Amino acid sequence: MFLTKTMRVIWKHRMRSWVFNSKTYDIRDEPFILGMTQRLNEMLKGISLTAHQTAVNEGFKLTISAARIPDAFKATLIKEEADGAWYRFENGEKGWLGPVMEIMFKSLPIVLYFGVEL
Repeated sequence: MFLTKTMRVIWKHRMRSWVFNSKTYDIRDEPFILGMTQRLNEMLKGISLTAHQTAVNEGFKLTISAARIPDAFKATLIKEEADGAWYRFENGEKGWLGPVMEIMFKSLPIVLYFGVEL
């Protein structure tokens, strides 16, 4: 069963990507790739340009849930591929969640909600 997960996300300049860590799953500097860094940038800029810059400097809290959460960005599963899954966001853009997410969440639901908080 899918659980809601909240993680601290930080910008890694050398990787040019948002990354997260999880002590529970022994994950360090796991990057968001294949469209997800761009989707996270769009979410932050949707709050404000200063929110994006603040997040680059200080990081932000990302909540991913199969249950609807207030002011969240919705994404729908399009296909599973390479031990991960492609999701389409409401703006039509896509992003890929890798195999680490399936390990953390046990399964990948049809709809995900992404909440960002500074």
